Amino acid sequence: MENKEDKKVKMAFIDVNYVVNQSKDVKELKLENAQKNRELQIWLSKVNTNVIEQGTKAEKDSLLAQYNKEFAIRQNNIRQDYNLKLQQIDAKITNVIAEEAKKLDYDFIFAKGTLLYGGEDITLKIAELVK
Repeated sequence: MENKEDKKVKMAFIDVNYVVNQSKDVKELKLENAQKNRELQIWLSKVNTNVIEQGTKAEKDSLLAQYNKEFAIRQNNIRQDYNLKLQQIDAKITNVIAEEAKKLDYDFIFAKGTLLYGGEDITLKIAELVK
C-alpha cells in the first residue's frame, strides 16, 4: 500500500502566451476590438468634418469640446469592454488548465518561465482545448 510520502510529485508547465494566442476566444476578441477601433476612427473622421463646417471659432471650439468628451467616453467603453471580456477568457482558460491538471493527475502546473527544470510540457494539450 502506497502512503502519501511515497507518492511522487507530478508537475507540468505551460507556455501561457502560446495558449492565449491560440485561443479562439482571444482571436475573436482581438478582431472585435479592431472593428470597434475602426468604427471609432470613422466616427472621428465624421466629427472632424462636422467641426470644420462650423462657421465661427467659438462654434468650432464648443463642438470640439463636446466631441472630445464623447470620444473619451467611447474610448473608455471600448477599453472596459475589452478588459472585462479578456478577464472572462482568462478565467475560462484557467478553468481549462485546472480541469486538465486534475484529469491528468498533476500536483502542480507552472508557467513556462517559472520552471527551470523538470515537468512535462502540456502546452499543446491545453492550446488544443481552448481552440
